[in-house]
Amino acid sequence: MDKPSPHRASNKSGGKKPAEKDKKRTNRNTVKIVTIIAMIEGFSLVLWIESEDFGPQPAHFLRSLSICGFLAGIAYLSHKLTSGKFKKPVIALIWLAWVGLCFVLFGIKLEQPKPHVTLSVQIGDSPSARIVLTNQYLESASEVNVITNLPNGTRIFNGVPVGFIIVPMRPGDSNTVFHLVAKNDSTMELDSLQLGVAFPKGWKMGVDSEKWHEAEMNLFDGEYELPLTNAQGMVAMWPNVLYPGDWVNFPPITNFDSPIWHDKSNRISSIRLIAKTPGFREVMAVNVVFIPSPSNFSKPFLIPAALSTNGLHLLISTNELFKKIEDLSK
Repeated sequence: MDKPSPHRASNKSGGKKPAEKDKKRTNRNTVKIVTIIAMIEGFSLVLWIESEDFGPQPAHFLRSLSICGFLAGIAYLSHKLTSGKFKKPVIALIWLAWVGLCFVLFGIKLEQPKPHVTLSVQIGDSPSARIVLTNQYLESASEVNVITNLPNGTRIFNGVPVGFIIVPMRPGDSNTVFHLVAKNDSTMELDSLQLGVAFPKGWKMGVDSEKWHEAEMNLFDGEYELPLTNAQGMVAMWPNVLYPGDWVNFPPITNFDSPIWHDKSNRISSIRLIAKTPGFREVMAVNVVFIPSPSNFSKPFLIPAALSTNGLHLLISTNELFKKIEDLSK
């Protein structure tokens, strides 16, 4: 029997070694790729989580950086898996696409948050009697006549609000207590808030003089001013920080002699509110009508109005108005 040639044995064992080396090298490369991708993705995830602790602008930067990190992991994996005749151009295209996407991400301008305050009027002590002044009837006005046209294109005109707050007055009631409420409905903190209110001069008002201060009310700030005449103005200040979602109930204001409205009378009055905080100013107006309530119902409500040559009037008749009060009281 012929013995195996030593030369053949040597060749056979030598043939195994390159394959084993290639396998080990492939495994090492796979571990290396996975480790690098895990490090990139992990670092990106940490950046995303930590961005929650920063303000809007730094958070936007960190999140953009985090997304670029996630995309870098994908680009790196695509790089390593690319092969073939056009390997180099494809790899170059992958990284150019990554650079372009990151450039777009960092180029997106984050919209700066703006302060905004929602105003409400609560009549009486019950929070259910609160009316939010964002209704379309309260934000618009019917134009009566133009006073002047300013150089900047602003037109100043006499106008009246086209909405009514109806305040039912129970038998024997004469006082009306106004609670003015402001809510920070923006996404930023408000360092302070000033609220001005103008009531008709004929109303007999009672306020806490340590919190409400007499003031002349102007519809404009700065170069142009338009003082509110035939009105008694007062201002109160909330000096503390209002965080998003916070609201403040300003000290109550009492009208000791609420004028009762009757059909076809001109006893229609309006109040104006001016809210100011750095970067925000809003003026709102609403007509207030006190009517005798046929029952113990006293919750105020909103109805639209219309302006005609005969003046401002409700869009429903007196009978319909009293019927509405009766329906609401049930």
